[in-house]
Amino acid sequence: MKVCSTAPGKVILFGEHFVVKGAPAIAGALSLRAKVCIEDRVGGIEVVSMDRGWRMEFGRNELPQLRQFKRIVEYAVEEGYLSGVKSFRACIWSRIPVGAGLGSSAATAVAFTASLLEFHGVSYGASDVWRVSLEGEREVHVNPSGIDNATATYGGLVLYRKGVVRRLKARLPKEALLLIVDTGVERSTGRAVKHVLEMYERHEGVFKHIYRAASSLVSEALKAIRGRDLVKLGELMQLNQGLLRTIGVSNSSIENIVYSAVKLGALGAKITGAGMGGSVIVLTTKGGFSAILEGLKPFAKGFIPAKIDSRGYTVLFSRNN
Repeated sequence: MKVCSTAPGKVILFGEHFVVKGAPAIAGALSLRAKVCIEDRVGGIEVVSMDRGWRMEFGRNELPQLRQFKRIVEYAVEEGYLSGVKSFRACIWSRIPVGAGLGSSAATAVAFTASLLEFHGVSYGASDVWRVSLEGEREVHVNPSGIDNATATYGGLVLYRKGVVRRLKARLPKEALLLIVDTGVERSTGRAVKHVLEMYERHEGVFKHIYRAASSLVSEALKAIRGRDLVKLGELMQLNQGLLRTIGVSNSSIENIVYSAVKLGALGAKITGAGMGGSVIVLTTKGGFSAILEGLKPFAKGFIPAKIDSRGYTVLFSRNN
């Protein structure tokens, strides 16, 4: 028996970091996806990364990369999803760049969870996939908000707040294009989240005003999305970037890209994800895309043109096939 599942990466349009303390955020699923296939195996559990070239077994040659998947299995047993665990091999593929703020680990966790539950023949739904996969993310990041897993689970545009997921019916206009720009600066999501939380504790009075502004900004962004107002959406992205700069997760590499993108005609540009490196997302249209791409080449390691993917996790092969 073999079960395969895929899940999308994500881009946070508004609200990263602020969502950890309960402010709302808007994210979108990307067409870049991770895939996990689980099949029968004799003698234990093995996880193989087909892209990164590592192979590990539970209880033997365990390295940090295995913690996420081991915790998902443990949690599924603890919460009663699985009464027992069969021996299996899980093979992982991903088109989502690692460490770029695009939800690579969350997409992999969601795809792994869906395949694991399907492989064992249990009854489950999207909320179960989100809940179990999030437990695995806690092994990777210090204090994940859950938005990455929610977006990978449900797809499309997602409004997320305090563990409550609402999939938005509205979509970005067809003429909207997203350009994901890799700064080339490696960063740790856990370290960035920890930094912001420590800053919050030291300057709570000031930070509460910043977080209220972030919440208001998301409300305005919802209106712009529903009104298909790309100009307003771009302006709000710039405001969001200003808030992220204020809480200390921007740097010169990010600022050079943001400033240059807008100067080249982009509607807006901002950090997506934890910041301190990773990726910048640029909002533009087809007419301005080529000039922006060419103009940003001196500042970027790489580019990914992207659209919002309406699909969340998908099971490619059922256990009955």
